[in-house]
Amino acid sequence: MNKKIQIFLLILSLIIATSCKKEKTERELKITKINAKSDDIFSTAIILINDSGYKINIDSVKNEYNKVKLDSAELGVNYALNFKNYAMELQFKKINASIARDKINQKQIDIENKKWNNSKAGKIQRKHPNWTNEECINLANRQVWIGMTIEMLKYSRGKPNHANPSNYGNGTEWQWCWDDYTPSCFYGKDNGVITSYN
Repeated sequence: MNKKIQIFLLILSLIIATSCKKEKTERELKITKINAKSDDIFSTAIILINDSGYKINIDSVKNEYNKVKLDSAELGVNYALNFKNYAMELQFKKINASIARDKINQKQIDIENKKWNNSKAGKIQRKHPNWTNEECINLANRQVWIGMTIEMLKYSRGKPNHANPSNYGNGTEWQWCWDDYTPSCFYGKDNGVITSYN
């Protein structure tokens, strides 16, 4: 064979080899990009699954995903997208369950509020919104206690028959008495909070 033909064939084979190598490198880059995209999608799906509270064997799903991805990068993307869609469905189920629970809880709250508003204590609190539920319940049950106010006593008993101020150097102290009730006399300072009674 002619030396020129041999050189030509050698150059031609080098060009073909370089071209094949370039095509292989471009294909590998494309596969790497596709795999990176599918890995991102798959990772998002795992986060959604874990957040949903549903129990799934993630390791077996990962193994299956890796096998599919090795066979075909494009199929790996499809697998990851399908898994993400499934994870989103689980998220929607979780959200719907949460909404249903909230509705049930709100109904229960509404029932309890209606019951409270119709109770004697609830009616007291509507007239005196700054009084606590416990204070209103105590007043509805005609109880007296240290720490209640003279206004609460007036609400429960009406105006006192006697309201006597006294000052022994420590500020004004009051004695409020109701003749027809037991205990009959209550004591406190100008702030109207009951400190003792007998």
